[in-house]
Amino acid sequence: MRTWLLILLLPILTPGWDGHSRLGLLGSKVAFTATPVALDPAHPSRRRVGRLTYLGGVQLKSPDPVFGGFSSLTVEGKAERRHFTLLSDGGNIVRFDIDAAWRIGARRFAELPSGPSTGWEKRDRDSESMIVDPATGDLSIGFEYANAIWRYDHQLKVVRRHTALPAMHSWHENGGSEAMVRLPDGATIVFVETVLPKLRRTLQRSPGRIAIRFSSDPTVEPNSGFGFVYLPPKTMIRATRRCCPMGASWCSTADSRCRSTSRPS
Repeated sequence: MRTWLLILLLPILTPGWDGHSRLGLLGSKVAFTATPVALDPAHPSRRRVGRLTYLGGVQLKSPDPVFGGFSSLTVEGKAERRHFTLLSDGGNIVRFDIDAAWRIGARRFAELPSGPSTGWEKRDRDSESMIVDPATGDLSIGFEYANAIWRYDHQLKVVRRHTALPAMHSWHENGGSEAMVRLPDGATIVFVETVLPKLRRTLQRSPGRIAIRFSSDPTVEPNSGFGFVYLPPKTMIRATRRCCPMGASWCSTADSRCRSTSRPS
């Protein structure tokens, strides 16, 4: 009798979990819809915004409460059938196809097989950026909290390699590799989210964003990069030892004006 009483009391006497909540994962039932949306609902025929042409868009909805929070995507294929890969800021993967009539198919849910730390907490899979290597199809993913880049196979099932970049160690733990761009020559640019450069004289925040340009894949050559500041449009910065425009002018580093005088010896 005492044994049965103890068993019945165990759920009551055992304390609940008081640590960090488990990272939410998409369920086994793959269910979501894609509804086409117009660029301008008031004028459905509108297709242009400045120099951009609107090709189309869809609104995704799912009964799964974890669905959403997508931070990056890749698009492959031709107009007849495009293949989409969406990655959330919790490491959840949503894949689907859209044909020329905007019909959706090949729906799939998954999650990253591995990443920084254990994967128990959301910050362990804080994936914010993604680029594809056109030569191999491999995907490189930037993790904001860990300031790390991991490279996976095209199916996002196998980890190729990863690195915690030394140049990113000083970045804020929740403001790191927010965006990545792969250039045609194979170089990679990683943009920070929250770290803004300070103006040396006033210690005020400048309007630019800090970034690092790597000559190739950062997971292969993590020390091949150099830092720079990305400035918004219509912003000019002069960072040179000497300014030598036509007329044999020169400019000292302490002076922001180019002087039309003879070059010093």
